[in-house]
Amino acid sequence: MKLPFSHFFVILIIQPFTGDDSKYLQCYDPLSKSWSLLANSSQVHLGGSVTALDGKITISGGYASESGLTDLIEQYDTQTDSWSEYARFGFL
Repeated sequence: MKLPFSHFFVILIIQPFTGDDSKYLQCYDPLSKSWSLLANSSQVHLGGSVTALDGKITISGGYASESGLTDLIEQYDTQTDSWSEYARFGFL
C-alpha cells in the first residue's frame, strides 16, 4: 500500500497491536478516516528510536522480546510497503 503522504498528514502507529510486543505498523489516513495494517518489521523494537525522513521510517535499537537488546536498524519504505535492514550498531 502506498501511503498517502501527499495528504496534509498521516498518523503512523508503531506499537503493540495485539496487547503484547509486536512488529505491526498501522497507518491512519484522516481523509478517508480509515486505518490500514502495513508490512511487519522483522523484529520488535520496544523502546527504540524512530525517525521519519524522505518517505522512509527508520527504527533503531530497542528491546526485541525474542532476543533481548537489539542493535538492528530497520528502514520502512512508504512507497513499497516493505522493511529492510539499514545498518547495525555493532555493540552486540
